This record gives sequence, C-alpha cells and structure tokens, in this order.
Amino acid sequence: MRYHLEWSDELQAIEKELLDEVESSKKELHATHAPTFTAIIQRRIGLLKETLGIIEANPNITVEDLAGLVDLNLETQERALQNAKNVFDTDRIFTDVRILQWIKYLIIEKGGRVPNTADTDE
Repeated sequence: MRYHLEWSDELQAIEKELLDEVESSKKELHATHAPTFTAIIQRRIGLLKETLGIIEANPNITVEDLAGLVDLNLETQERALQNAKNVFDTDRIFTDVRILQWIKYLIIEKGGRVPNTADTDE
C-alpha cells in the first residue's frame, strides 16, 4: 500500500479506503468461488485501481471532480448498455455500473459528503 501524506485529508481518506478495498478484494480471490464471481472481483479490483490511477495522476483533484469522473464513466457504461448486442455484454456492463456506483459512494462518503447516521441525534 502507498499513502500520500502531502495530499489533502479528504484525498488521503479516499485513497486509503480504495486501497483497503483492493486488498480486501484480493483476499476474496483466494477463496473458492464460481468463475463468474471471480471475474466480478477481478473487475472490481481493476476499476478500483483505475480510480486510484486518476488520483495519482491528479493529486490536486477535488472530491467533487473525482466523483464527477467516476460518474462520467458510469454514464458511458449506461450508454454502452443501449448498444449491447447480447446478454453477455449486458451482464458485463451491469457489473461495471454496480461497481462504479459503489466506488462513487465510497468517494463521496470518505470525502465527508454523506452524513453519518450514527452522529445524528434522534
């Protein structure tokens, strides 16, 4: 794992969360799973690393811009869904969409943009 202490606290928290998810996903690969599930885990790792690559290439990126880039990738996948030729393409695209939505949530949550329900008084 590699942490960048010169980055903003928000970006460091996002990077740590994404790196932790990559490590957790790699551990899941060692368990015995169906080939389809293994492929999904590998795709999750790939998309997490892609997002980490965006942060690495743009160390001054804001949480909003990073979430926006993930959202742009989501929109691209949703457009590709309209052009899918068979069920295998749609399955792959749906998998990517679910993973990208999850990554976007992690970015927004770790960036402090999602209120923690445990902190609210009821």
